[in-house]
Amino acid sequence: MHTLSADDLYTAHLTPYFQQVTDDLNSKLQRTQEENSQMMAAIDQQRAEIDRLLNVLQTAVKDIEGSVEAMQSHEDAGVNGLRTDVWQIEQELALTR
Repeated sequence: MHTLSADDLYTAHLTPYFQQVTDDLNSKLQRTQEENSQMMAAIDQQRAEIDRLLNVLQTAVKDIEGSVEAMQSHEDAGVNGLRTDVWQIEQELALTR
C-alpha cells in the first residue's frame, strides 16, 4: 500500500512527463522566435530593396515625362520633327541603293 495521497502519487508520476513536455515546448518556442527574427530581418532587407528599386523607377519615369514634355513643347523637336527627319533619312538611303 502507498503512503502517498492520490494527488501526491499522481503528481509524482506525471511531473517528469510534464517537465519534459515543458522543456520541449520551450525549446520549440525559442527556435520559432529565432526563425521569426531571421524572417523579419529578411523582410526588412527586401523592403529596403523595394524602396531602392522604386526610387530608381520614379527617377526613370520623371526622365521619360521630361522627355515627353520637351518633345511636346518644341514643334520642330517634337514627334512631327522627328518623323520628318526619319523620312528624309529614308529618302536619302533609298537614293543611294
